[in-house]
Amino acid sequence: MECGWSVTDYYAAAYGDSEARRCTSLWQMGNSAEIPQIATELYEMSKSYLEQEALQPLRRTGRYAGYSLAGGVLLAIGWLFLSIATVRYTRELLPDTELFSVLGYVIAALALLGVGALLMWRSTKAEGIR
Repeated sequence: MECGWSVTDYYAAAYGDSEARRCTSLWQMGNSAEIPQIATELYEMSKSYLEQEALQPLRRTGRYAGYSLAGGVLLAIGWLFLSIATVRYTRELLPDTELFSVLGYVIAALALLGVGALLMWRSTKAEGIR
């Protein structure tokens, strides 16, 4: 008796039922009073799966991103203060004329670019990233 592959065919193959039982019904259900219980179990299982596989990793990733963002903001503020201090120091060392004032900004910018390039080069070399 050939009825094609259906849900009951897979059950029959798994549990070794006879050919006659395989072709009885495509969607054979038990008692209709079990449907709300099955739906509730499905909902609870889906909810726990979603929490375990999606929400917990997202929380960890969000915490990591928050710390990274805070660290980046603090580094940017520190770099800003370092830039201001470098400009003020180079302008203080040079004579107080207009030409040397501009030269102080250029020297400070080149010094900061050099320090930034050195930090980037050392950080990528330490981690093995090239």
